Amino acid sequence: MDLSVIIPAYNEEDYLPKTIQKINDALANQRLSGWQWEIIVCDNNSSDNTSAIAEQLGAKVVFEPENQISKARNKGAAFSTGRWLLFVDADTYPTAELISEIFEIIAEDLLIGCGVTVLVKDGSLFNQLRMERLNPVFRILKLSGGAFLLCKREGFEAIKGFSERLYAYEEIDFIFRLRRYGNSIKKRFVVLHKNPVITSGRKGGANVKSILKTIFSNFFALILFLLHYILPIKTVHKIGKGLLGYWYSERKGLK
Repeated sequence: MDLSVIIPAYNEEDYLPKTIQKINDALANQRLSGWQWEIIVCDNNSSDNTSAIAEQLGAKVVFEPENQISKARNKGAAFSTGRWLLFVDADTYPTAELISEIFEIIAEDLLIGCGVTVLVKDGSLFNQLRMERLNPVFRILKLSGGAFLLCKREGFEAIKGFSERLYAYEEIDFIFRLRRYGNSIKKRFVVLHKNPVITSGRKGGANVKSILKTIFSNFFALILFLLHYILPIKTVHKIGKGLLGYWYSERKGLK
C-alpha cells in the first residue's frame, strides 16, 4: 500500500461525506497505474452515524473510545498499511492539485513529511482571518496545523506517533520530533503553499462570547503545551480534559 489517508472523526456525520468524496475524487484524478491507497476513519467515540456513513462510503473504520485527537490518529495509523500516512481532519479536503504534489513527494522519497497552508471556507470572518493569518508564519517556521499532515511511516514509527500527553497542539509537538528524526537521516519537512487545503471555519463564531472562548482556549492550550514536558501526565490530562472543550465539544455542522 502506497498511501493511507487517516481521518479522525468525532460526531462528523455532517462533514464526513463531503470530505471522503473529495479525497476519493482527488485520488482518482491522478490516474497513476499501480498506485494503491486506502481511507481509514477512526471513530473517536461518536454518538451519531459517523461509523455507518464512513463504511457506506467505502472507508475502513476503527474505533477509539477515548476522546483525544492524538489517540484517534495513532489508532488509525496502527490499523493502516501504507508506506506513507496522510492525516486529514474530517472537515478538511484537498484539491486534485494538492494530491498531485503529495504523490510527487511519495515518488521522489526525499522528504520525511509535509504540512500545507489552509484556505478557510464557511464559518465566521473572524475565524477565517484567525486561521489564514498563520499561513505565512507556518511557512517561515516550517510548521503546520494538523488538518492535513503527511509523513513517511518510517518517521511516524521512529518517533512513536502523536503524543498522547496532549489534548491540543499535538501536531506541533509531532512536527518538532518528526523534523528532528528527518534531520538525522537527511530528509526534510516542508510546508506546501501553492495548493492550500480546504478546511472549515466552524470553530469560533462571530459573537463576543465565542471569540473570547476561542482566544482563551488557544492561549491556554499553548501554555499547557509548553508545560506538558515537566508536569505529571495525570495533571496534563486532567487539565486538558477540563479546559480544552473548544477542541472536544459536540460537533455542529454548518448547513
